[in-house]
Amino acid sequence: DALRPSATTISNFGTGAFTVEFWINFQNTNNAGIYYGGNGGGSVFLDYYSGSLRWGISGGAIPISYAFTPTIGRWYHVAFTRSSTTDTLYIDGTSVATGPDSQNYPSDSSPYVGSWNGSIYNGTAFISNFRIVKGVTVYTGAFTPPTSPLTATQSAGTNIAAIATTPT
Repeated sequence: DALRPSATTISNFGTGAFTVEFWINFQNTNNAGIYYGGNGGGSVFLDYYSGSLRWGISGGAIPISYAFTPTIGRWYHVAFTRSSTTDTLYIDGTSVATGPDSQNYPSDSSPYVGSWNGSIYNGTAFISNFRIVKGVTVYTGAFTPPTSPLTATQSAGTNIAAIATTPT
């Protein structure tokens, strides 16, 4: 089932730095909605579509589209980061794709985690520890993925920025 967090908690990525991260365990390789901003045309989305992990705006630019065939039943740590005007996709602590991104992401009026408003998504996956951090590019290079539950704050580490409570 989809989780529908409060829009005020995660709305309006804007043009600044942010990180979206989670653990995911695919149960099949069908198209799967992972995060959807839900404000109609121009909605922010993160999905697994036609064999690729993608981040972008519906009807607009897709700065990251990475061909990926997951092993069914295996947990992956996935992180999308934005620093200045560059997006980076990390899988299990390794950068696998980057792309330019200067978009002003709109406010999310009806965000969803684990769902998408559309009939093209019939994939099944488990998602755990979904976290959005606005204003901080949490990962800046290869890192060791966390092995304990994600929290609102964290200390800095190798290629990992510290997080204060405000942006999470």
